[in-house]
Amino acid sequence: MSQSRVFLNGEICWENEAMISPLSTGLLYGDGIFEVLRSYDGVPFMFPEHYERLRASCEALQLHLMYDEDNLWLITRELLRQNDATEGNGFIRITVFGSKLNDISSPNGLTTNTFAHVRQFSPPKAKKYNLGINARISSYRSSPFNPIAGHNTLCFLPMILSRRLAWDRGIDEVLIQNTEGGICEGSTTNLFIVKNGKITTPPIKDGINLDVSRQLVIDLAREAKFTVSERRISQKMLLNSDEAFIVNSLIEVMPIREIDGNPIGEDGNAEPVAKLLLEAYHARVKAES
Repeated sequence: MSQSRVFLNGEICWENEAMISPLSTGLLYGDGIFEVLRSYDGVPFMFPEHYERLRASCEALQLHLMYDEDNLWLITRELLRQNDATEGNGFIRITVFGSKLNDISSPNGLTTNTFAHVRQFSPPKAKKYNLGINARISSYRSSPFNPIAGHNTLCFLPMILSRRLAWDRGIDEVLIQNTEGGICEGSTTNLFIVKNGKITTPPIKDGINLDVSRQLVIDLAREAKFTVSERRISQKMLLNSDEAFIVNSLIEVMPIREIDGNPIGEDGNAEPVAKLLLEAYHARVKAES
């Protein structure tokens, strides 16, 4: 397998040259956060919004963000160039995580590592967007009262286990319930449903992870004159919806065909709202890239 060029603490190097301490709190305790975004022909999409989300999570979780927006932008563009990912679709991940174990109780605060890597990205096949994916409701329940709720932290094991179980059964995505009884999100996606032409998505207070694409889709829907409400989605609401779809910065807008074997909508096929929003999403990408 070919080596890629990565960024770690001020230097771009080959991935096998990037070294961190085995006493890093990011490794030992999952003390870190990450941000994932997509590039189109070498241009990171909505980079300022992703940077702000990264910054806000660092502030909330008391992690020192070493680089400002301009520097991370230049680093990301250079990584795309050095990894021959300036044409087509690119995957970008920026991770900030705790450095030294003995800094946890230091009055000067926890020092951090900053790591970034990119690669070419292959979106899902057109068939998925045309027919929709299948999903299941996970037995795992998240808590909106968890202090890390709403942040992309390195404490990701429950989501990974849920996804592994789904993939073993040929299922594309798992939907996560919270302890308050709401279906709040997918394992790496935000959830939307459509009923009688009105769009609903879970609210922030349900502990959802706020991908940048979620707000973009809300804005695009309102520009298209749809009514969008943010309120708790019960399992009954989800299964009785006319349409359901998930969004994130990589897959954009993806319709759901069925959930736990139950078809969504009358015929189980993708309905017009998701298609319309996907077209609007692509138009925004073209305009900004």
